[in-house]
Amino acid sequence: MSGNHVALRGDWRSSAACTRPGVDFGIFFAPPRGRVPRAWDRRAKAVCASCPVARECLTVALDNREATGVWGGRTPKERRSLLKRRKDSGRGL
Repeated sequence: MSGNHVALRGDWRSSAACTRPGVDFGIFFAPPRGRVPRAWDRRAKAVCASCPVARECLTVALDNREATGVWGGRTPKERRSLLKRRKDSGRGL
């Protein structure tokens, strides 16, 4: 995850599932050549599914318009769709 995070109350990142020992942080970004992107995304999303701060992570990604990686259990395409719906409705998440 990039260093351009917006400030949120508390240090939520220290509670993130992706920072647990044994989690390959690389699964949250583009798969190596030859790997199937959807299968790669599923691995990252499985980690996010058990994350107690996934919503905070997603909020940071949306607020910062993160263009790459799985954040808060959402792929870049899914985040673009959320941003479009947010804009169209005039509401937040």
